[in-house]
Amino acid sequence: MARESTQRAAESKLHLKSRRAPVQEIDAIEENPIKLAKQDATRVIEGLQRVLGTAYTLYHQYKKHQVVFVGPQFKQIEQVLQMVGVETEALASEAAERIHILGAIPAMNQDSLTASSIFAPEPEGALNLRTMLENDVKAEAALARLMRETVDVAIKAGDYGTEDLLKRTLRVQEKHTYFVGAFLERESLNLQLAGVMTENPEHGPQEQGRKNGK
Repeated sequence: MARESTQRAAESKLHLKSRRAPVQEIDAIEENPIKLAKQDATRVIEGLQRVLGTAYTLYHQYKKHQVVFVGPQFKQIEQVLQMVGVETEALASEAAERIHILGAIPAMNQDSLTASSIFAPEPEGALNLRTMLENDVKAEAALARLMRETVDVAIKAGDYGTEDLLKRTLRVQEKHTYFVGAFLERESLNLQLAGVMTENPEHGPQEQGRKNGK
């Protein structure tokens, strides 16, 4: 009786372990339903994983900036950061889905996403507004360049679905560089925040601006 009980317990643990085991390992690439050759799919997947990690890292950076920014033009900047954040997250989601269609499992935990990003996230804490927006523009430009490179890989692999996905979303990401970058023009923020006016202990910022012919 005791032996049967022990055997049932062992079988139960084995069954539970098998249920918890991954159905597909993270580094395994299986045959895909669109019948793209495994060698070609592997190259595209590698590019898409970098797009995925970069887009999610940028999305979190946008959300951080949206939350911590206060100052002139708050509403306009908050609305733009909200829009570009949502669209960047959508790109990450589409890249992850495409990776799965091609036969792989997208690496989705935070460490894996950060490791596959082509730019390092900002340090913790709030930076000044211009620095944050400049970081966003640089990251968007890097992401757009990566997407164009991955388009070339997809074309060579005959993966026209990934080519179409990236070309369609690339136009959206390129607009982000323009929208966010517009706030960095000299007239888009007040002169003191833009770094044009400098504090003078004797005259103050406005008087200093007048002395400079502003």
